[in-house]
Amino acid sequence: MKRYVFSLVIAMTVLLSCVVKVKASQNYSNQDFNSIQIEVDMAKVTVKTGDKYQVEYRGKQKFTPQVSQFNKRLIIKQEVRDSRQDQDNQIIVIVPTKTPLTKLDVEADVGDILVQGLSLSKHSELSTEAGNITVKKLRVKRGLELQADTGNIRSLHTTFSGYHLEAETGTVSLNNQDKGGTYRKKQHSNNVLEAETEAGNIEITK
Repeated sequence: MKRYVFSLVIAMTVLLSCVVKVKASQNYSNQDFNSIQIEVDMAKVTVKTGDKYQVEYRGKQKFTPQVSQFNKRLIIKQEVRDSRQDQDNQIIVIVPTKTPLTKLDVEADVGDILVQGLSLSKHSELSTEAGNITVKKLRVKRGLELQADTGNIRSLHTTFSGYHLEAETGTVSLNNQDKGGTYRKKQHSNNVLEAETEAGNIEITK
C-alpha cells in the first residue's frame, strides 16, 4: 500500500511539472498607451476593447513575448526559432472602451489576427503570412491595410469611404454579393480599406 501511494505521488508530481513547463499564462501591467506595434513569429493576436489596459499571453513559456512601452507606444515582440513547434500561443491586448488609438500595426508570420471595437485615427496595417485576419466594428479615419499571404480576410460592420480588394486565387464578397477576384471603389479617398490575399477569400459585410 505504501509503495502504491508513493508511486501515485510521484506520478502526480511529474504530471503537474509537465503542465507547468508546457503552458504559461502571464498578465502584464501597463500604463496607458495610444498606439500598438506587434511583431510575432507564431501566435494568435487579439486586440479588443475592455475595462482596462491589459496585455495577456497564453502559451509556451519559452515563446513568451517581450513587452515594452516607449512613451505612449506599446511594443510586443516574439521570436520562435523552431517552426515545428505547436501554434497554440495567444497574445491578447485590451484597450479601454471608448479610448481611441492613433495607430495599430500587427505583423505575424504564423497566426490569426482579430481586431474588434477599436477607434483608429491614423492609417494602420495588419499582416500575416499564414492565418486569417478579421476586423469587426472598428471606427477608422485614415484607412486600413490588411494582407494575408495564405488565409481569409473579413471586415465586419466597419465603414470605409473606398475599397481596393484583391483575392488572387479566391473571391471577393461584398454584403454576400460575389465580386470576383477584384473590387475597387473610390480607392483614392481618405479612408480606404486595402485588402489582399494570395490564397484565400475576402468578405466585406457593412
